[in-house]
Amino acid sequence: MSPSRRSALQRELGLLWEAGEPAEAIAAALRLNVRTVRRWRLELALPARASDVPREDPEDRLARLRELRAQGRSRDECAVALGVSHGTISGLLHRHRIPALRPTKAPEPKRPQVAVPKPRPLPPPVLPRAPVVAVRGCQYPIGQPARVGFYFCGKPVVTGAPYCRECRDLCWQRPPRREAAA
Repeated sequence: MSPSRRSALQRELGLLWEAGEPAEAIAAALRLNVRTVRRWRLELALPARASDVPREDPEDRLARLRELRAQGRSRDECAVALGVSHGTISGLLHRHRIPALRPTKAPEPKRPQVAVPKPRPLPPPVLPRAPVVAVRGCQYPIGQPARVGFYFCGKPVVTGAPYCRECRDLCWQRPPRREAAA
């Protein structure tokens, strides 16, 4: 709460207090908690009144809460009307099993069912294939197999290997030797 808002509320509280309004009525009028009204009364050095000391009987408070909920009041509205916090109202509702308000919503009109045709599955994409040619030379692939321009190296192979010397050196690299620990 901004300081200017608090100051305005305290001025209004002082006027209502001097007019003899009870703390609960002031709290409801200013949309404050009764505890806040009583604390501000002390801060403002307003005189105490005998009518402000007795508190509402818990059974009376519970009956009033049930009545307010039956009227469809929210927790916050009940808290302001009873002069207690939102948490106090939540605790009372929970402990005494007072049912929660359910927003009444008009049922949506049913829409007529329209048959929606099922989508047909798409055929698998046709990928361009490289021509299958019996390669007698190096079989190292060059390019992407699914793309145009793919081919095999084709150079003469090293005996016992599927690749030529240059392609074999690209594929098979010996790991560097480790030097013996000193």
